[in-house]
Amino acid sequence: MKYKRLHTFYNPKMSLDPEKLTGYTQTPAKPKLLMDFIERKGLSEYFLVDEDFPPFDKEDFYMAHKRKWWTTSSIRGRQVES
Repeated sequence: MKYKRLHTFYNPKMSLDPEKLTGYTQTPAKPKLLMDFIERKGLSEYFLVDEDFPPFDKEDFYMAHKRKWWTTSSIRGRQVES
């Protein structure tokens, strides 16, 4: 079955307020920034936003990420075994 809207999982708890970030990266704010962009551009009608979903656990995380890399230091680019 085709849907006319993209099913999107977003809960405000997923993001930090971009105004309160003090580091060099906006990564913790990206989910909120994306949702703000969608609303600002008038694209909300194309998204079905689901806010009621449980957090994923480590096993869910490992479905997309190899266990040996999930603690990798991205700054130094070296592997750290957990």
